[in-house]
Amino acid sequence: MGIEELKNRIKSAIIIIVDGQPFKIKDLLFSITDKNILNVIGWTNQAAFDTIDREIALTELGTVKSKFSKMVDISNELKEFIKSRKVEYYLNYDYGKGSIEICSEINSVTKFYNYK
Repeated sequence: MGIEELKNRIKSAIIIIVDGQPFKIKDLLFSITDKNILNVIGWTNQAAFDTIDREIALTELGTVKSKFSKMVDISNELKEFIKSRKVEYYLNYDYGKGSIEICSEINSVTKFYNYK
């Protein structure tokens, strides 16, 4: 996906998530909670849930944050959109029929839910 296409996807995402629908861009899912909170959800690269430990979870949560930061850097619309919102980051494990929360970062506090 090129830069211009990514910018257009971000514009579309903002319109859709404000209406209450989640929107996926690349490997991140965006949704709005309480109109003032943007949820940014990414998924672990680990094939097996039981191989995820605290170190892996923190590294991959950092990757989620980094990918989102890069999107903010290239999109003035996204930069403006998050000015008045909190951003909460989540790392999940996709097991095919759903996902399991592994950890999150909310208000600069990391919380672990399910991991080895």
